[in-house]
Amino acid sequence: GECAMAWDQYLAQADQAVSAFFDTETFTASAYMRGAGKSRNDDPVPDPTKPAFAFKGSFELEPSINAFSGSTRSSADDVAPRHVSQAIVTALVTGMAWRPAAGDRFVRDVDGRSYVISLVNGDGTDRVVFHVNRGN
Repeated sequence: GECAMAWDQYLAQADQAVSAFFDTETFTASAYMRGAGKSRNDDPVPDPTKPAFAFKGSFELEPSINAFSGSTRSSADDVAPRHVSQAIVTALVTGMAWRPAAGDRFVRDVDGRSYVISLVNGDGTDRVVFHVNRGN
């Protein structure tokens, strides 16, 4: 009924209020896809179907690199979900041209550093958490 609709509107407004307050950094999102080669190790190439765009988000370094693994061993080919990312970027995805996914990249305007998305956590709201690791 009306109550649920009002609550949805309230949540949307809260999302926007939160993003206006926290999302003070600018990032550029670029889509990547697996290279033409069959090898898994092939460098990803930019996806020409998805133009890069800038967005506002918040950035925080992840305090614990190995929170879930219980081991200090961490190798590049360890793609288990337990691997905790180096940093997280949170952003409102409503205005985005396309929704960034694992493997896509963000460039942080402040220092020009490139980050690769390792995991995307959306809980059904328009505010999404991107787990990222330093790119090359």
